[in-house]
Amino acid sequence: MRGLHWFRNDLRLKDNRALGDLFQAVDEWCGLFVLEPRLIDVPSVSQKRLSFLF
Repeated sequence: MRGLHWFRNDLRLKDNRALGDLFQAVDEWCGLFVLEPRLIDVPSVSQKRLSFLF
């Protein structure tokens, strides 16, 4: 079976419970991240985060 994980604000892999549950339930998976303007147009977003995303 295949699965899809939608990464929203949290891109962590190691301690992401939903992702761990998905790994247990499927043989193949795909990750999806949609970069929304609201995630980058705020003063609190660090340069490190922006560099990682781009």
